[in-house]
Amino acid sequence: MSKNKAMKQIENTEKRIMSEFGEYEPGAALLVAAKGRVLYNRGFGLADLQDGRPIQSDTPFLIGSVTKQFTAAAVLKLVGEKKLALEDPLLRHFPSFSAYEKDIRLHHLLTHTSGIKEYLGDVFWEAAAKRPKDLNQEDVLTMIYGDLELDFPPGTDWKYSNSGYVILGSLVAKVSGCSFGQYLKENFFVPLGMKDTTAPASLGEAAENTAKGYEKDGLGFRPTPFHMGTVGWGDGNIISTTEDLHRWKEAFFSNRLPVETSLLKKAITSARLTNGQKTQYGYGWYIGRRRGLKEIWHSGGTLGFTARASFFPKADVTMILLANRQNAPLDLLLGDLADVFLHENF
Repeated sequence: MSKNKAMKQIENTEKRIMSEFGEYEPGAALLVAAKGRVLYNRGFGLADLQDGRPIQSDTPFLIGSVTKQFTAAAVLKLVGEKKLALEDPLLRHFPSFSAYEKDIRLHHLLTHTSGIKEYLGDVFWEAAAKRPKDLNQEDVLTMIYGDLELDFPPGTDWKYSNSGYVILGSLVAKVSGCSFGQYLKENFFVPLGMKDTTAPASLGEAAENTAKGYEKDGLGFRPTPFHMGTVGWGDGNIISTTEDLHRWKEAFFSNRLPVETSLLKKAITSARLTNGQKTQYGYGWYIGRRRGLKEIWHSGGTLGFTARASFFPKADVTMILLANRQNAPLDLLLGDLADVFLHENF
């Protein structure tokens, strides 16, 4: 695959992206890489409508649930060090969850098969609006274990659960002895050169050049609230750039993370329910297929931000699209690009 041919295909898709993100509207950043080379990395639209700051290739965005692959990697690192085990009962680490069934294991939290109810609902958002500055992880954990009824017995079904990953992020801090964000920084961000990536525990830790989030209503675009309810915790609190996420992908798929290779393989292998059915989700990653190729991917979304990252291991192709617009159609846009790019080259 020549770089010129690849660039031509990307530029054709670029027109589609530019039609979605106007020059003076909240926009997006797109990175495409193949065989370890970054073929394309640029921004569209504005990071801040008030000051007219454009989105650039190094603009940080809140990546939402793309965070979950980092949370899972942190847990797996601790598993490799024998500080945790995938079959550890939840109650071993969180006695406050004593009303839950004893059969909930860390594996269930990682794979969204625990049955624990979703905390992101009206009660949470009302609390976030009332306490934008001091709502914390302990408050969220209290909400989670205050809703005692499970959606299903652990391991018998699959239902996406941010609650499970809040618990896992808290567990990383509890076992490691430092904050979740500090643990990620020391073990992943700094060693991998991810200099523009943070997992803030407070709003003051977000970089000044982080894109502002927006949503569209009948009058145009308006800023969305930026508080810890927006940012989240181990379920979605990382702020990063397309470049840094590419560094992460390169390290993950070349076994350069400080995590045992066998455990990383589990992360990108579909879990199975008790009846043997595959869930198409591993530990922090979806596992699918596109154009006959295995696709490892995740999307993310919160107030004012949308994210999508796809990796095709066999073709060694990476596509990352980050936007500072709520509910931006990134799955569709990146899917269109992937279909054309993979069809022409693989």
